[in-house]
Amino acid sequence: MQGPATVYYTNAGGGGNIVGAFTTTHSGSSPGVYSNIGVRDLTIAFAGSPALYFYNVTNLSIENVTITGTAGYTAECVAVQYSNRILISGLYVSGCPGDSIIALGDTEGTITGNHLYNSADDAISVQGDGGSVGSAYFSVVGNTINTTTNGNGIRVEDSSTVSVAGNSVTGAAGSGVGIIVDADPSEGPGAIAAVTVSGNTVSACPTEGIDVDNSLSGTMAGVVVSGNAVNTSGTNTSGSSIYAGILVKGPALVSGNHVNASGSSSQGLDAGGILVYGAYADGATIAGNAVANSPGNGLVLWDGSGLIDYSNVAFNDNTLLSNGTNVSIPSNATQFGNTLLQRNIGYNPIGPVTVTPSSHAWTNATGTSVTVYVTQSGSYTGTTTLTPSGRSAVTVTDAVGPFSYVVPPGATLTWGVGGSVTSDPSFAGVGD
Repeated sequence: MQGPATVYYTNAGGGGNIVGAFTTTHSGSSPGVYSNIGVRDLTIAFAGSPALYFYNVTNLSIENVTITGTAGYTAECVAVQYSNRILISGLYVSGCPGDSIIALGDTEGTITGNHLYNSADDAISVQGDGGSVGSAYFSVVGNTINTTTNGNGIRVEDSSTVSVAGNSVTGAAGSGVGIIVDADPSEGPGAIAAVTVSGNTVSACPTEGIDVDNSLSGTMAGVVVSGNAVNTSGTNTSGSSIYAGILVKGPALVSGNHVNASGSSSQGLDAGGILVYGAYADGATIAGNAVANSPGNGLVLWDGSGLIDYSNVAFNDNTLLSNGTNVSIPSNATQFGNTLLQRNIGYNPIGPVTVTPSSHAWTNATGTSVTVYVTQSGSYTGTTTLTPSGRSAVTVTDAVGPFSYVVPPGATLTWGVGGSVTSDPSFAGVGD
């Protein structure tokens, strides 16, 4: 098919299956070469090539189509590339030997109300074109996904302004993840921006339930993971990978999620209900989540190498119940002057802490972050430093005056460094 067209493929009321593919001819990387194409009310027996592959279309709708896969092939079932104003709705796809639905370098798309079963690769993927063009302005809403052999339930990669909401994902097997948001320069522009994953139910995904991944030298901003229910995911018990109900490898806001019975008891700090991994996650906030019944760890700040400086990661206002270990934070992983752990029910002992300086310094041996307030100024010259366990000291705001500091577990607050101390300040502390 070539040239602008208004075309509808339909078999409403007809009998039998259609075998083969509907496609448009690839022509550059812009939409509008074709227009107003609709595919509706068909049953397609997949036969090798993608069942539906549309390039360069403006106003494309694919609705109420049944596609059954054929073993032995590796192609996608529904693929759309360099197109815009796309609706993919009401599909039933079973046994697809590749991605069930994939959008590559498209804009203004809605993928909704589809039922996708036993995909060999990703059930739904919104991603870049493998070059410089990403996808943008997509809604992936209200889909039901059950079982991927070695792919993800939903992938958002190298895309911007995407909402993934109200989907049900069960059984992403192999190395697959229930829902993954990642920036990968080898697959597109390598940038993720303004992606929200909210109100989804993810269950029985042994590697990860939800994964935010900026570990491949891309860029990531504005990722929010909120209000999702993650059950029995990240439960693998073998291998050297990281397993979690929610794995955070990027600067995301992870809030208001319910994570249940996820993570593994046999993987140590390599598994947890919610696990923050690597310097890629600098800037992440884990707030207001409920993590329960994890056989290993509830919340984990991973530092298996012992060399990671997390300078801006916060775990605040989470509820932790009946986990093997509610919170696992290595003693040498800390922040400098920022909140690391506050008001986490099931971990933080909220209340007053006595701060008694020794040799113009105070070391936090309480096991939790303590906010230290200066109640009376001292008299000294030099600087104030905060030194985490096993790390170099970092200069922080001068302590003379009514200032306060969040001192993480094992860190030492010292004043008068490089100068002289006439009198120490007086302090009060509150354990977070």
